[in-house]
Parts: sequence; structure tokens; C-alpha cells
Amino acid sequence: MQDASGHIYWSLATKSALLPEAVRELAWDATRRCAHLQESAAPVMGNGTRAWARTRAARPSWTVDRYGTRARVSESGTRVLASRVDEDEHEIWQTPGEALILDMAWTQNGHLIVATALEGGESAKVYWVDLLDRFDMVELSEPDLKIDRVCTHALSDTVWLVDRAGRQARVLSGTPIPDVLDTLPRSASVFAPKPEMADPPRLDTPVLSALAGSEIIDAACDETGALLLLRWPAGLVPAVLERIAATGETASHALDGAVLPHTMAPMGEGRVALGVRDWPEARAYRVPDFEDSAGLALPLGLRLPLRDWAQARFCTGATRHAYYRSTGLDRQLRRLVPVSFAAYTSWGEVSLGLIDSGQEGFVWHKLCVDAILPVDARLQVLVSASDQPEGPPKFSTHTFGTPSRRGVQGVWLAQDSERPWLASPLDCASQKGRAGLFSCALQKEDGDNKRITGRYLRLKLRFKGGGTATPRLFALRAYGNRFSWRDRFLPELFTINDGPGAAGSDFLDRFLTLFEGMLTQTEGDIAKAYRLANPLTIPAEGLDWLAQWMGVVPDGALGEGGKRRLIAEAAKLAPWRGTLRGLTGMLDIASGGGVADGRVVVVEHFKMRRTFATILGANLDDQFDPLTRGTRQNANSHLGAGFFLGAEDEKRLFALFGPELLNHDLTSRQERHLALAQLDDLLDGAAHRVTVLVHDETDPDRRGLISRVIRREKPAHVIADLYDAPSSMILGLTALLGVETRTSPAPHIPGLTLGTSAIGQSRLRGTPALDNRI
Repeated sequence: MQDASGHIYWSLATKSALLPEAVRELAWDATRRCAHLQESAAPVMGNGTRAWARTRAARPSWTVDRYGTRARVSESGTRVLASRVDEDEHEIWQTPGEALILDMAWTQNGHLIVATALEGGESAKVYWVDLLDRFDMVELSEPDLKIDRVCTHALSDTVWLVDRAGRQARVLSGTPIPDVLDTLPRSASVFAPKPEMADPPRLDTPVLSALAGSEIIDAACDETGALLLLRWPAGLVPAVLERIAATGETASHALDGAVLPHTMAPMGEGRVALGVRDWPEARAYRVPDFEDSAGLALPLGLRLPLRDWAQARFCTGATRHAYYRSTGLDRQLRRLVPVSFAAYTSWGEVSLGLIDSGQEGFVWHKLCVDAILPVDARLQVLVSASDQPEGPPKFSTHTFGTPSRRGVQGVWLAQDSERPWLASPLDCASQKGRAGLFSCALQKEDGDNKRITGRYLRLKLRFKGGGTATPRLFALRAYGNRFSWRDRFLPELFTINDGPGAAGSDFLDRFLTLFEGMLTQTEGDIAKAYRLANPLTIPAEGLDWLAQWMGVVPDGALGEGGKRRLIAEAAKLAPWRGTLRGLTGMLDIASGGGVADGRVVVVEHFKMRRTFATILGANLDDQFDPLTRGTRQNANSHLGAGFFLGAEDEKRLFALFGPELLNHDLTSRQERHLALAQLDDLLDGAAHRVTVLVHDETDPDRRGLISRVIRREKPAHVIADLYDAPSSMILGLTALLGVETRTSPAPHIPGLTLGTSAIGQSRLRGTPALDNRI
């Protein structure tokens, strides 16, 4: 890419470009797409011994459901007791025989998974329990498999079962058949699958841990469905957090400062909390990334107080939050939440490698960065150039943000980007000196000639902060070969690179660059003015002005993205205005692609001119029906309320589906005229009418926009109606593609509500909670 003066620039704006290597002090924000200092907190060394931690980690964890009901294992280890905060405990399940409960968890589907074994570890089994008795209890076991960790998460359907001693993990799969199916009468002529349970409950193929020589102390399931393993390596070294996907993909990193943690719990957003004995706060760490797993992870700068912590394992279940047991009140659970702003490391540096200009003696011109630089935070770019890719470089420092005592100081520019008419990559408004576009000339720190020349440009990034804030770098661009006004427009006597006068000549070159930069920007704005006629590149404030060129008036509720698409497609849709294609095109823009993905469906009533009744002697094949396109061989085939013979007020159906009956000898002239009149009424009643179905729960503003588009785009003689269709499937006599069904994934279907009563199996049988007394 070039600017108006012919400067080429190289842009670095991705994770692989700005953080090409893993640096524990730096992190990448995938949501905001920027590099920043890593969150950090003081390390937790931990107290006590491994024997004490093993004892605590071996005890079963409590579990919580989505209603706030909690359950725990009794002191005898054979019963599960459930209660709410203000109620007494009662037994909800007991182990068969004398087996002891090793661990348990409540799933988001309303099931209780319990791992048991006898005193010596023999006869280890896993029980799949439904407290609403929708299916019989499922018992699973395998030789030499002792499950002592059951891991679930509210945002994942995956249930992990971990054998810590055997160093293997299984995924609990299958769909138990409801017991009500076993009581239904069966007929030999009715089809039944064999085997009848097509998806039997089972323990899937084992997933073995990749790390050897360490001890698994705890396990959990994160919000993505991956398994997290907390390990103790041999010796007093930091614990290791390993992440395993159901496909077997693994990633791991060591947890700096965490020597003897005995419990952990996912906190969402790719974070996990660890508990250590006698420490009043939990420590949060990043979950390892499958694509980029760092060797050592620093604790995140979150304060997670543990008030009156019972030193027991953290509690999870069918909830997205983590809890811990407190000794303050009997059987009380408290949420594990951060109580302060994040803290960050104070310093971090990463090398970006080489930029090859392809030309020896290349004069590098300037740097432009898009960044957020809070108070007491600075971003430094260290630059060096040479004609050889190897050799010890001497870097020059270019500082943005809080000034430094040495090097070149960058300045803030009151524009979105130095590239003409392009938007800023920042996700916030520009703020003088703190956020937006910053720039500086590339130059050496010392010497008479401060030009940075060489084919290869080396770059390093150095982030500095005060601990409570971090600089955020979104993009960096390096420009060259310098368009020097001194060399191009002034006599040669002003060009002195060595000896006396070199300093003054170099100053003149850099002084003229100030004017060149402003005028190049102006020339670029003029040269790239065509971008103002492009709806994809014009600034947002110019969209209404550009829309006037196309003869359209964008609705304010469209938003910026909708306006850009409307202007881009205005010329294509103009010839189709007043037609079904034009209406659906405008509705697709108004609904944000709702017509394309099936959330909005337009039905012309003339396509619905059909009967759902059975007429004796009439051929009901609809091979030429405009709606079904001949996909059905009969519109209906049942005898019931829709069956009739010779109904006086339905002669129009005979005229429509059996016109030969009108000329039958038994049909009188009066009956024939009446049938034809009814047929005309049928055709006229469906003509010039259209219905728009909105399949999702659209917010009032979006629904109002769709209504206005319908009124504006339909012809004056067409009657249009707008209806909500909260379900993608309408139970009727036939399924109409695009009306009752979709080819795209359907959204969540809410439960049927009649007044204040919710209808469904769970409501009829009870509440899928640990304590059904609620």
C-alpha cells in the first residue's frame, strides 16, 4: 500500500504480528483485538503439606443447581442431602449397598451424576440419576476404572469423568429412554428400532493425559466443554494447568506462584480460580489456549476474597458461577466474585522480527500506531535497520504516551487514521493524548545524521504501566522510502550527510518533513476521495448524504451497518420495487439478514389457495401447487372433521379441485353458478395479499422498522399483515418449507405458557432441582 507521496507502509494488526511469540507479561485480547500487559497479582506460595492437600482434595465436592439448591454428601459418605439456605436438609439419594460416594455433580439437564466405590476402591461405579424418575437409574462401570471426579458446567452439555489415580478421563454420553415408553402397549405391526435404545448411556473412549511424572489433584469442566486438570509436578515447583478437548487436543502451562493448590473452579471468560490453604484470597489464572500455550502463566490481577473459607473444594454444578463453603453459618455457600479492578504487570517486551523492504539503503520514514495509552502508561517502539538480516542491532527508542527522558516522542493526531477516509481500529472514541492515532518520524537517538536506513527493519515493542492500567496496541504501521523535500527540491549544497554541516542538513530534512506530512495527508484525501462514494468506506456521518445520491432515505433504526448495506444495494433493488423480490430484499436489510437465514418469511396468499380437507371422489394431488412445488402426492388423507360430502357452502372446493363435476348431469345450473361465484370469492380473497412472519422474538424497535419497510415498499393495492411466529415449526397438516420449517439452525424454542401455567413433562412431574420442595 502507498500514500500520495509514494510511501509504502507495512501494517501489523493481528495477534501473530504483534505477539509473534509467547511472553508471560503480555497478552492478546481476542474480543478487542489488541495487545496489552498481562493481568498480574502477587504469587501464592501456600502453606501446609501435600498430605493435607491430598486429604482435602479427596473429599466430595458440593454441587449446586440453577435454582440455588445445593447438595452435599453425608458424613457417612453413602447419602446425598439437599436443601436451600433457609430449609432443613433431606435425603434425595442413597448408594446401593455400602459403597462410598467419591464425587458428584448436577448437570444442566437436571440429572445427578454420582461416582462411588467400596472402602478399598473395589466395585467402582458411576450412577446416572434422574430425581424426577423420568428414566430408571443407569449404572456404569469398567474394570480398573475408579472415577473420583465428576465435572460439569452450566454452559456445556459435556460431562467429564476423571480417574485421577489411573490418569485417564472419560466423557459420559448417551440418552436414557424415559421409563414411560416401557409401559406403552406395543403391536407387532408397529415399527420399533433395534436396538430400541439407539443412543445407550456409555463411557466414551478414554482420553489419556499428555503430561507424565505429576499428580492430578483436581479437575473441572470449562464453559467450552473442555476438561481442566490441575497437576502437581514432582518437587516444590509451580502447579500445572492442563486443558484437554473431547477430541484429544491438549494445551498446558505452569501457574507461577501456585505451589500447593488443592482446588479450582472455572470462572468463565477463559479464567480459572485456585484455592490454597490459609490464603484469604483465591488466585485467578488464564486457561491454556490450544493455539498458543505459554510456558508460565502469571496470576491475573483479580481480588477473589475467601471469607471464612472452610478450606474445602470449590463448588460448581449447573450454574455458571463458582462457590466456596464458609464456616460462618451452617452449610452456607458464597459466590466467588472479584471485588476490585484488575491489576497488571508493570513491564513487558516482545520482538516483532524483521520487515524486509527489498531495497538496500532504504530510508525509513515514520511510525503510526493506533493505541489506548492511559495516564502513567506508555508504549515504546524500539527500531533498528541494516542491509544485513544478521548482526547486533543498535535500537532507537520511539515513545508514545507518558514522555520518556530519552528517545523520540510521538504525538497524538486529531484524525481517525493517516490513511485517507479509513476508520480507526479502536473500539472507543478518540481522546487527545490518550486514545487514537499517534505518529512520529523514524530517527536515531544520536549522531549528526539521524536517518534510519537499511533494507531490514527490526522492531521491538515495550509496554509500560503503573500496575492499575495498561497500554493497548491495536495496530502499528511503518512507512518508507522517505520522500525527502530536501533531496528532491533543494540544491545539492543543502544535502550534507557527513562532516561539518551534517547536523544542520539533517535538521532541515526533518523540519521539512513536518510540512510534507500535512500536505501528503491533504493530497491523499483528494486522491482517495472516491472512497466517499463507496458506502463501505465513507465515514458514518456521510451515509445520509450519500444516500441522497441513490434516492433513498435510510431509516434511523437501521444503524450504521444497515445504512451501508441499503446504499450498496439500492441500485440493484430499485428495478424490483413493488415486487416480492424487492420487498424481501428490503426486509432482509431491515432485519439484518433475517430473510436469508429464515427469521423473516414472506408468504403470498395466492400460494395458500388449497384445501386441507378430504373430498370423496376428488383428486387432491398437488403436483403443480406453487407453494409445495409438487413435493406432496396428497394434501390430506384422514377422515374426521375435515371430511365432507356435498356441503352446500363448500361447492367452491369442487370447482377448484374437480371442475369436471360442474358439468355433471346431477349438477344443476343454479349449483354451478353458485360454485363459480364461490370460486371467484376464494380467488379474490387470496389475491393481492401478503403476510410477513417474524420467527424470532424481535425487539420493538426492530419490529417497528420491519413494519415501516412493509408499508413503504408494498404496492398500494396490496394488503400486508405482520405476525409474530415464536416457533420455527407450526404443527399442522403439512410442513411448508420456509414457513413452518427452516434450512438454517433454529433458535431456542420457549416452553408453551397458558396463562400462568407452563406445560411440559418437567412441570407435570415436578421441578428438576436438587431439592424438589421448591
